[in-house]
Amino acid sequence: MRPNANECSRRGGRVRRDEAALPEPGEGFVVGVSEYPFLGEGWHERETGYPSDLPYRATQKEAAFRLRLRPGLRALKVLISAPVPLLGGPFRGRVLLEGQLLGEIDVAHENWVIRRFALPGIRTERAATLRIVNETCFIPAERIESSQDFRPMGCFVAAVLLE
Repeated sequence: MRPNANECSRRGGRVRRDEAALPEPGEGFVVGVSEYPFLGEGWHERETGYPSDLPYRATQKEAAFRLRLRPGLRALKVLISAPVPLLGGPFRGRVLLEGQLLGEIDVAHENWVIRRFALPGIRTERAATLRIVNETCFIPAERIESSQDFRPMGCFVAAVLLE
């Protein structure tokens, strides 16, 4: 059965990892270099070629990752893109830190952009789960006649870093 784009099914090529089994989280990751240990559910396999040769991972409806938060960190930065021409309009989503909204994502074109989200005051060092929740999803085969790709997709992420 094919996933419905409106549901943005969480099945498919996600990286399956039990959060308890993840190694100690770091302060960020770069796709193609250091991402695998920190990814939770909702990520497709690594790709390149759209919109450039930069390695990225496409998200599903929600994509989870874990990072190490510590006092003194001020922001989360995400290098992100979205296939805006296929979506027919801007990409929209949110970033959550353990269920609390850090900020909204709005990508109006398909080029890579850096989005910065202020972190709340961090009092003690700890591992934290963050999520990208996509309001705009698509299935390539429903938008591109020649595509056989039925994976639900949200945005494309190339790096996530703390500062």
